[in-house]
This record gives sequence, structure tokens and C-alpha cells, in this order.
Amino acid sequence: MKVPDEFEGGSPSTVAAAALLLSSFFFSSLGFQIRFFFRRV
Repeated sequence: MKVPDEFEGGSPSTVAAAALLLSSFFFSSLGFQIRFFFRRV
């Protein structure tokens, strides 16, 4: 996985914050999909 050019000169804290935000959004959407699936079943 290649790192975007915006993160090349960025500080590690910024990259970590972006990764944390992305992962939290991914897990929240995943949990929502699981709840929706079980609601239909």
C-alpha cells in the first residue's frame, strides 16, 4: 500500500490520526451493516 504524497512530509501524529479516523469509520460502518443484516434475518 503506497502512502499518498500528502503524508510524505506530514508528521507521524497526523498520519496516526488519519489512520485512527479511517479505522473508526470503517468499524462503525461495519457494525451498522452487521446490525442491518441481523435485523433482516
